[in-house]
Order: sequence, then structure tokens, then C-alpha cells
Amino acid sequence: YLCLSYCWGKKQFPRLTTANLSDMVRSVDFKSLPATISDAILITRKMGYQYLWIDALCIIQDSKADWASESVKMGSIYRNSILTIAALGAVDSFTGCFMNRNPLCFRDISVHHTDFKLTNSIRTPVGQWELQSTGEDYPREYEVVGAAASPLQTRAWVVQEQLASPRTLYFGLSGIYWQCIECEAHESCPLGRKMWPTNLKALFHLAPQSTDDYFTREIWRRIVDRYTSCKLTFQSDKLVAISGIARLLEHASGKTYSAGLWEQHLSQCLTWHSRSPSWSGNHLLGRIESDTPSFSWASVVQPVTHYEYDGLDHQLDALSVTMNPVDHSPTDNPKKYSLHVRSQLKPVLLLPRSQSR
Repeated sequence: YLCLSYCWGKKQFPRLTTANLSDMVRSVDFKSLPATISDAILITRKMGYQYLWIDALCIIQDSKADWASESVKMGSIYRNSILTIAALGAVDSFTGCFMNRNPLCFRDISVHHTDFKLTNSIRTPVGQWELQSTGEDYPREYEVVGAAASPLQTRAWVVQEQLASPRTLYFGLSGIYWQCIECEAHESCPLGRKMWPTNLKALFHLAPQSTDDYFTREIWRRIVDRYTSCKLTFQSDKLVAISGIARLLEHASGKTYSAGLWEQHLSQCLTWHSRSPSWSGNHLLGRIESDTPSFSWASVVQPVTHYEYDGLDHQLDALSVTMNPVDHSPTDNPKKYSLHVRSQLKPVLLLPRSQSR
């Protein structure tokens, strides 16, 4: 089966509900579907596959129980798919996967007659010809797949969709892109280029093979830094939208995860701080109304980043920790978290903002 990664948008479109469940089990009216979904179905069929997983049509949207059950499985759903179709250039469900292309963004070849022998030229019975490349060598989007380069890449849910998927086929404004754990490719560069060993997607898929704690911690730090820079329609989904890949890492590492933190690596996980331009007080205004503990990065709205982990292993001792097992579904009962730690104190001088450097 294939999966779809896309922006819902604000316009209403047919979704699976308790009211239409029996009808949709029998059939789905293809003509009633928005362009992004109908295009994805067409792509799936053209590729020779029969099944396509789409959240709006596979999770009962008005059922808290079904949402609680299925949302935490999304990491494994994307992980076990053949590939994910990503509507990179679509701002909503009605935009579609196929875009009107800018012809200047492709490597066409123009041929000019010349009397001079040039490096990029060919000789034929009718004269010497110069070959010139026109347009851009690589479309701009190709350079920034994985960054905030399109509407899709700003969605927080997409982080786990793209990381968990073994392969992703992006349909963008400038063409079709391919990304897997080994390479990236584009229509203008069909042979692709090797994926850097430090690429987050490659690291995430290599994590189950590693026994290095630093390796696992570094992956999670980078995931959180990227994830919190994206947008959520509902802040209450902050832990739900990342729980799928947390489950995958928990299963691979054997470590205990809860509320965005790893119990065995608390000293490192607690080094997060807000990336808000105005630190003073803003992190308090950005608190999320939820049961998330205040010592977790998931308790604030702002993007966060972490201090480097090196040398922190023995800076803090966790004396007692009360954490709940990973299950961040919307129907959970209120949780209680407590953290009792021992560490060194460092004297500091607190200055008014106007006097600080």
C-alpha cells in the first residue's frame, strides 16, 4: 500500500465519519473527492498499486476512540508502506498534486551554430554546434526538500510522515522529487545524489541498528528541533503528532519514553530552551493548556532547541521519576508527572533586560 502526505486546508471536503461509515465501506464517490486526494488515487493506480492510506478517509474523524487508537499507529503505518505520495506544492486538499510548471525551471538544451570549437560543442557534417544549458541547473525546491520550502513542509504532522516513510515521492511546483534513505533525485537529475550520512531521514532508519546511546539521543534532539519549528492546527496534538516515531524509537532502543522525554536520558532531554526572539516572559505566555509537564519541551508553543549533550551525562542525577508509558491519545485520563533530581547549583546574577548583554 501507499500513503498520502498533504495539507488539509480550511475548506471542507468528504471525510470518514460515524454517519457515512457504512456507505464509505461499500464505495467512495471519486468525483466528490478534492483534487489532491483524487490525484493521489490516480498516481497509485498508475504505479500498479491497489491500496492508498489517507488519514481523512481511514480514521473516523468524529470518533475520539478511533482517533485515539489510530493516531498513535501512524508512525508504523507510514514506516510499513511501499512509499508516500507527498503533495509538496499543494496549499490544501483542492490544489492537487499536479502543478502548472514554470518552463524556466528545467534544464532544456538549446543548440546554436558557431564557427569556433568550444568545450561544450559537437561537430557534425554541417558544422560545429554549441550546446548551452538554459534555465536553472536544479530547481530551488530540490535543494531544500525537508526544510520549510512549501506549505506541506510547515505542517508538524508531516515530520513523522516523512521520517517514517522508507520512500517519498514529492509532487512540487518545479517537478517530481524522490527521496529514500540512500539518495535524492529529481527529473532534471534522475540518477540522483547520495544522501548525506548525517541526513535525519537516513539516521532515523539506521537507529534500530545502532547500540550507541549518543546516536539515539542526537536523532531525537534533531527531530524535536525540526518538529517544533512546524505548525499545528490544534496544540493539543503536540505529543500525538510525534508519538508514532517515538513508538518506533522506543521499540528499537528499549528505552522508556513519555511526554516528549526519554527517562534514561533526562539530563540531556531537559536541556531544551525556547527559540523565541523575545525570551523574557514569552515562554510563559506560550504555555499549552494540557497535562504535559512544564519541564517538557511539549509544554510550550514556541520552537525549541537543545544545548549540546556532550559532557552532561554526570551533571544531573534523577532520584525519582514518575512518568506514564507512551500513549498520548486525546482520550487519556489526566496524567501526573513528578521529577526529583540532584545536581550542582551555579550562582548567577539576574539583571533587568535593559542592562543585560
